[in-house]
Amino acid sequence: MGKHLLTRSLLLLVAVPAFGQETGVREGGLQQDDDINSVDDADTDQNTAPPAQDEQSLADHTLSTVVVTGTGRNKRLKDSPVVTEVITGEEIDASSAASLTDVLMNYGVQFTENPMGSYIRLQGLGQSRVLFLIDGRRITGRVARRLDADTVPLENIERIEIVRGPQSALYGSDALGGVINIITKDPQEGFSASVKITNRTADLVDDFFMEQDLTGGVNFSIAKLFNNISFDLARSNYHLDEEGERSILPRYKRGKVGLGMAIAPVDAVRLSWGGSFFKMQRDEQLTSHGSHTRVDTTRADGHLSGDFQLGKRTDLSIQLYHNYYLRHRDKYSSLLGWEGKKKEEENLSSGEALSRISLSKNNELTVGLGGKYNTLFKYNLDQTGAKKNMDTQYIILQDEQFREDCYSVIAGARVERNSTFGFFAAPKLSGMYHILKGLRVLGGVGVGYRVPSFSELYLVKDDPGHPIVLGNEDLGPEKSIGLNLGVEYLVGGLFTQLNLFYNELFDELVLELIDNPDPEDERYAYKNHNIDRSYRLGADVEAGLRFLKYVDMSAGYNFVYGYNRTDKERLTSSPMHTVRGRIAFDSDPLGLLVYVRGRYISDIWDEENARLILDFYASKNIWKYFRVFAAFDNFTDTKESSVGPYAGIIISVGAKGWF
Repeated sequence: MGKHLLTRSLLLLVAVPAFGQETGVREGGLQQDDDINSVDDADTDQNTAPPAQDEQSLADHTLSTVVVTGTGRNKRLKDSPVVTEVITGEEIDASSAASLTDVLMNYGVQFTENPMGSYIRLQGLGQSRVLFLIDGRRITGRVARRLDADTVPLENIERIEIVRGPQSALYGSDALGGVINIITKDPQEGFSASVKITNRTADLVDDFFMEQDLTGGVNFSIAKLFNNISFDLARSNYHLDEEGERSILPRYKRGKVGLGMAIAPVDAVRLSWGGSFFKMQRDEQLTSHGSHTRVDTTRADGHLSGDFQLGKRTDLSIQLYHNYYLRHRDKYSSLLGWEGKKKEEENLSSGEALSRISLSKNNELTVGLGGKYNTLFKYNLDQTGAKKNMDTQYIILQDEQFREDCYSVIAGARVERNSTFGFFAAPKLSGMYHILKGLRVLGGVGVGYRVPSFSELYLVKDDPGHPIVLGNEDLGPEKSIGLNLGVEYLVGGLFTQLNLFYNELFDELVLELIDNPDPEDERYAYKNHNIDRSYRLGADVEAGLRFLKYVDMSAGYNFVYGYNRTDKERLTSSPMHTVRGRIAFDSDPLGLLVYVRGRYISDIWDEENARLILDFYASKNIWKYFRVFAAFDNFTDTKESSVGPYAGIIISVGAKGWF
């Protein structure tokens, strides 16, 4: 856990560092400083490879990469006091990943998966304690507090930013462990297009065409109106393992189309709007007897934003958006003894206004206010399946004292009023200092909070043959205090990083065993409760080296330990260690990329559940605008483990064309 942007862009080198990022007003409405814009002057064509660079200039460029999530404004990496990992769009493109699940499984987050969704942990905190965003907008729809990352395709992705530690001072509830922000490509002037097709199989003979994925997009402009259209189409058959008992891949069909538009009628104004529609049908719990569950998922969203430069010292950004989520499940298996359609439907409407004021050359003040209205209808909320709603209003105040290439100190707070739980205050302090060129220290302390979800409050799960799970309307919000301290060093082709963290969690929400309400029912029953205190602590260590012109190596080790102070026992769900390594050959002149990546994942107290996963990838440019590739994921043939997602050998082949 904790691979930094520098590791991603400089040392892992799946392709090349991203060029042309963040031109103009973007994600949060900030007009970039002149020195930030100057970084991108070298090459802004996202469809062609940039020229090769020597080691020192590559390091300088990487340090100048722009990030936004950790501070709420566009900042160069070397000036940001928040530890940020970035997975670039080029890196995603040069992989076999087909969804957010695939990406997060391959990189520095702790990841497990089951039919209920994707379980992501940042610094020992997971489930709904990690906030997912798209361009700063919340993603709706969780099952058992988990986001199904397979319902977030990867078309039109500029980069993914991962920020660890409590971020409630900027983003409010759910950001106790950190934030994963998926940033899409901004519509640009000119014309470009790309198409990528991938075929996957686990059996070259009997089921070669097991899964296919087709993605692409078109960017074009009409006068001052910039447009971006993207699409993602995929389908798969289910493929049973050698014992014929479980499917390596679910059977599904999915499609997504997105539209983004932007116009800058004058230099000081930029307006943008757009939306997307996603549909997925998937069979779950697959066995040799067929599928037990069919789930239809629909996502739709729309947004409108305006960015305004109000003189030399002040800018204003305004954003309105709506997210819709529908999960429709049709149980038809006679093994379960009953039939019936199960449905949940969620809507989230939100609006926010942020103003940034330059008080001096080295001081910037951010003031913001906003609100959101969230509703959920679910078939098993309460005894009646009632519709629930919750509204929130908030203000944000943040001040940064900085000197570029030297130091940055940010102090901020968010005060939020929730219609169910009242007021919250979440302060945060972050700082960074450059000791020497390429060597800096950074750290932060912050307060986080999480409002209980509708399901935790009101759920009544009473399926035949399964344990009973009950909500609890007396639950209180979770609160946390998190600390991070890091040291990193980057000069030329050498990079090292150490990040230490500690999270103290108060009033943690857990499921506890209770007496069955029906004395004649022998099933187990569980209910959500608050426990007093628990903590997670750990360390992330990263190192990498470019030791030849086209060869890079990187390695990392992550450790997290959790302890329940209330019951005075170790948290078995958190302790875990991960070892990662990668060696890559990447030659622009040859148009060739080859890498081998390995991950060793284990509960540090239970080595029997350890997993060793090795992946291989190769791609070759056979024409200026055409590339072929092949990947062998998990060729160590790990079949099943309680640590990490279920997997077998997956072989992928494909091609991409662009112009």
